Amino acid sequence: MKFRAGDFDLNDALRSGKPIEVDDDKIKTLIESNPRYTTREIAETLNIHHSSVHDYLKKLGYVNKLDIWVPHDLKEVHLTTRINICDMFIKREENDPFLKRLLTGEKWIVYNVVRKWSWSRPDDSPQTTSKANIHQRKVMLSVW
Repeated sequence: MKFRAGDFDLNDALRSGKPIEVDDDKIKTLIESNPRYTTREIAETLNIHHSSVHDYLKKLGYVNKLDIWVPHDLKEVHLTTRINICDMFIKREENDPFLKRLLTGEKWIVYNVVRKWSWSRPDDSPQTTSKANIHQRKVMLSVW
């Protein structure tokens, strides 16, 4: 319809479904002031749709972890903390090896699934005995 009318302009016209532009600094200041804000709460304060807020937060590099918006990039402090923890676990394994303390072994256990019931008096507890079977079932119990 646009080209038939003689309008050959390729720029986008305003339409109802186009997202509204919001300053990234406004969203960033809201998240820095309170990282527990939800996307819906931010959307209400800025009068935009909550999915737009989510897209802006992803673009800014924030990730929602345990209901807190945190930057996805690690800071130097967090990176050194992770390295120290890994180093501590390696030294602990060298000094006191965990895997060598475990007992290991295997054993076959014979069992029968089908049981035969016997009649008893109402005041006695019922007794169950396993049926004699030519082909007994086995399961391997492995402890490691």
